[in-house]
Amino acid sequence: MKQTIVEYANGFNLIQQALNGLTEDQLNLREKVNGWSIKEIVIHLCDAEIVLTHRLKQVISEENPIMIGFDQDLWAKRQNYDLLDVTPHLEMLRYNRLSMVPILNSLAEEDWNRTGEHNQAGTLSLRDLAFKIVSHTQAHINQIERVKAANK
Repeated sequence: MKQTIVEYANGFNLIQQALNGLTEDQLNLREKVNGWSIKEIVIHLCDAEIVLTHRLKQVISEENPIMIGFDQDLWAKRQNYDLLDVTPHLEMLRYNRLSMVPILNSLAEEDWNRTGEHNQAGTLSLRDLAFKIVSHTQAHINQIERVKAANK
C-alpha cells in the first residue's frame, strides 16, 4: 500500500500540473457541448475528495460502516460549479491530502482489509477505497488533458 499512498499524496501535484498556466477562460473550456468544463471537473474532484475521505475515515474507525453514493451531476448542477472559484476548492483538496497521508501511513497492514458496505457498490475494503481515490483522480486528470487537447 506504500505505493498507493505515495500516488495519493502526489495527486494534488498532478492536478496542479494539469491546471498550470490556464486562464479563467480556459478553465471554462469543455470537451463537448454537454460535458463538464475544466473548472467543473476540478470542483467535482474536491467534492469527491470530501466524500471519499469520509469513507476512508469511516472504514478506518468504524465496524463495517454504511457508505452512501451521490449523484455527481446533480451536485454539479445544484451547487452551480460553473459559477464557483476553483482556488478554495483546490486548497481544500491540498490540505485534505496533507492531513490524510500521515493517517494512511500509520495504518497496519491488516487495517487495509477493513470493510464497509456501499449502497451501490457493495462491500469495499479500505484498500479498495484507496485505489479508487487514486484512480478517480487520475481519470479526471486525463479528462482535463482531453478538454485541453480538444480546445487547442
